[in-house]
Amino acid sequence: MPIHLYPVNPATDYPRLAELLRATTPEPVALRRLRQWKAGSAEGRVQLQVAAYDSSGRIAGFAEVRHDARTMPAGRFMLDVVVDPTRQRQGIGGMLFDDALEFAREQGACEIACEVSDMASASVRFALNRGFHVEAHTCDAVGREGPFEGYYTATAVAVGHYVLVKQL
Repeated sequence: MPIHLYPVNPATDYPRLAELLRATTPEPVALRRLRQWKAGSAEGRVQLQVAAYDSSGRIAGFAEVRHDARTMPAGRFMLDVVVDPTRQRQGIGGMLFDDALEFAREQGACEIACEVSDMASASVRFALNRGFHVEAHTCDAVGREGPFEGYYTATAVAVGHYVLVKQL
C-alpha cells in the first residue's frame, strides 16, 4: 500500500496521533506530548510535523522535528517518530526519519537527538541503525495515564529513557 507524507493538521490528525502514542509508548505520555506539539508556534521554535498516510487515508505514522531556541543549544534538534505497530518494518519510519532529517539540515541542524523508552528496544535499534549513539540514560517517575496525568503520585511508575544523538 503506497504511503504519502503530508503536513499534520492538528484539528483532524491529533486524535489519531494520540492513538498511535498509546499503542506504541509503554508509558503514559500521550497527553503531555500532544500539549507539546500544540505549543509548536511559540516564538523561537522551528518545527516540522508530518504524517504518513496510506492509500485508504489512514495515518500510519508521524514524525516531528523541532528546535526551540529558548531551551535547546544552537544546532540541536529533537526528533519523534511514531509508526502504527501493525505497519512497522515496512519502511514508513525510515521515510518519516529521512523527511525530518532533511528539514532539520535545511534549518541548520548540527545534531539531532531523540528520547526513547528503555522498554522500546525496537525503537532504540531503529535509532542506532541510523547512526545515533547513546548520550545518556535517565530514570523518571511518571504518573499513570488518566484525566489528571501525573497528578496522583501514588500511581507513579519508574520509566527509563535513552537520550540518543546523531551528529550531522
